[in-house]
Amino acid sequence: MDDIAYLIKEESRGRDQYGNEILTQTPRMIYCQIQSVTRNEYYAAGTDDIKPELDLRITHRLDYEGENLVRYNGELYDVIRTFWSGDAVTLTLTKHVGITDASQ
Repeated sequence: MDDIAYLIKEESRGRDQYGNEILTQTPRMIYCQIQSVTRNEYYAAGTDDIKPELDLRITHRLDYEGENLVRYNGELYDVIRTFWSGDAVTLTLTKHVGITDASQ
Protein backbone atom coordinates (compact mmCIF):
# COMPACT_ATOMS: atom_id res chain seq x y z
CA MET A 1 0.00 0.00 0.00
CA ASP A 2 1.56 3.24 -1.10
CA ASP A 3 -1.05 5.86 -0.16
CA ILE A 4 -2.21 7.30 3.16
CA ALA A 5 -5.78 8.30 3.97
CA TYR A 6 -7.67 9.17 7.14
CA LEU A 7 -10.86 7.34 8.03
CA ILE A 8 -13.04 9.65 10.12
CA LYS A 9 -15.29 8.23 12.80
CA GLU A 10 -18.22 10.41 13.85
CA GLU A 11 -19.83 9.94 17.25
CA SER A 12 -22.72 11.83 18.76
CA ARG A 13 -22.08 13.79 21.96
CA GLY A 14 -25.68 14.83 22.44
CA ARG A 15 -27.59 17.89 21.32
CA ASP A 16 -27.05 21.63 21.63
CA GLN A 17 -29.57 24.14 22.99
CA TYR A 18 -31.33 24.26 19.59
CA GLY A 19 -31.66 20.49 19.24
CA ASN A 20 -28.85 20.09 16.71
CA GLU A 21 -26.75 16.96 17.08
CA ILE A 22 -23.18 17.59 18.28
CA LEU A 23 -20.67 15.27 16.59
CA THR A 24 -17.13 14.39 17.59
CA GLN A 25 -14.87 13.46 14.67
CA THR A 26 -11.87 11.23 15.19
CA PRO A 27 -9.52 10.72 12.22
CA ARG A 28 -7.40 7.57 11.99
CA MET A 29 -4.53 7.13 9.53
CA ILE A 30 -4.49 4.03 7.31
CA TYR A 31 -2.37 2.74 4.47
CA CYS A 32 -4.32 2.14 1.28
CA GLN A 33 -4.20 1.98 -2.48
CA ILE A 34 -6.11 4.53 -4.57
CA GLN A 35 -7.67 3.33 -7.80
CA SER A 36 -9.75 4.95 -10.51
CA VAL A 37 -13.46 4.28 -10.52
CA THR A 38 -14.41 1.96 -13.37
CA ARG A 39 -16.28 3.43 -16.31
CA ASN A 40 -19.30 1.17 -15.71
CA GLU A 41 -19.49 2.17 -12.05
CA TYR A 42 -19.20 5.85 -12.93
CA TYR A 43 -22.04 5.79 -15.46
CA ALA A 44 -24.26 3.55 -13.32
CA ALA A 45 -23.95 5.93 -10.37
CA GLY A 46 -24.68 8.89 -12.64
CA THR A 47 -28.23 7.64 -13.12
CA ASP A 48 -28.75 8.23 -9.37
CA ASP A 49 -27.06 11.68 -9.45
CA ILE A 50 -24.01 10.33 -7.60
CA LYS A 51 -20.52 11.06 -8.90
CA PRO A 52 -17.98 8.49 -7.69
CA GLU A 53 -14.49 9.99 -7.60
CA LEU A 54 -12.11 7.32 -6.28
CA ASP A 55 -11.88 3.74 -5.11
CA LEU A 56 -9.84 3.33 -1.95
CA ARG A 57 -8.59 -0.23 -1.32
CA ILE A 58 -7.70 -1.38 2.19
CA THR A 59 -6.00 -4.76 2.39
CA HIS A 60 -6.75 -5.53 6.02
CA ARG A 61 -10.41 -6.00 6.96
CA LEU A 62 -9.74 -4.86 10.53
CA ASP A 63 -8.57 -1.41 9.35
CA TYR A 64 -12.12 -0.45 8.34
CA GLU A 65 -14.69 0.10 11.09
CA GLY A 66 -17.63 1.39 9.06
CA GLU A 67 -16.51 5.02 8.82
CA ASN A 68 -18.51 7.17 6.37
CA LEU A 69 -15.97 9.99 5.88
CA VAL A 70 -12.47 9.81 4.40
CA ARG A 71 -9.81 12.50 4.04
CA TYR A 72 -7.37 11.88 1.21
CA ASN A 73 -4.92 14.36 -0.30
CA GLY A 74 -6.49 17.24 1.62
CA GLU A 75 -10.00 16.52 0.28
CA LEU A 76 -12.96 15.15 2.21
CA TYR A 77 -15.01 12.30 0.73
CA ASP A 78 -18.16 10.38 1.62
CA VAL A 79 -18.21 6.59 1.34
CA ILE A 80 -21.00 5.66 -1.07
CA ARG A 81 -20.25 1.94 -1.46
CA THR A 82 -18.21 -0.81 0.17
CA PHE A 83 -17.09 -3.97 -1.58
CA TRP A 84 -15.62 -6.82 0.47
CA SER A 85 -13.30 -9.37 -1.14
CA GLY A 86 -11.57 -11.78 1.24
CA ASP A 87 -9.59 -9.71 3.73
CA ALA A 88 -9.70 -6.56 1.58
CA VAL A 89 -12.35 -3.88 1.34
CA THR A 90 -12.76 -1.28 -1.42
CA LEU A 91 -14.52 1.97 -0.58
CA THR A 92 -16.04 3.99 -3.41
CA LEU A 93 -15.81 7.69 -2.58
CA THR A 94 -17.53 10.87 -3.70
CA LYS A 95 -16.58 14.43 -2.76
CA HIS A 96 -18.18 15.56 0.48
CA VAL A 97 -20.69 18.37 0.19
CA GLY A 98 -21.33 20.60 3.16
CA ILE A 99 -19.51 21.89 6.18
CA THR A 100 -17.56 19.58 8.41
CA ASP A 101 -14.95 19.86 11.11
CA ALA A 102 -12.84 16.90 9.97
CA SER A 103 -9.38 18.41 10.07
CA GLN A 104 -6.14 16.67 9.14
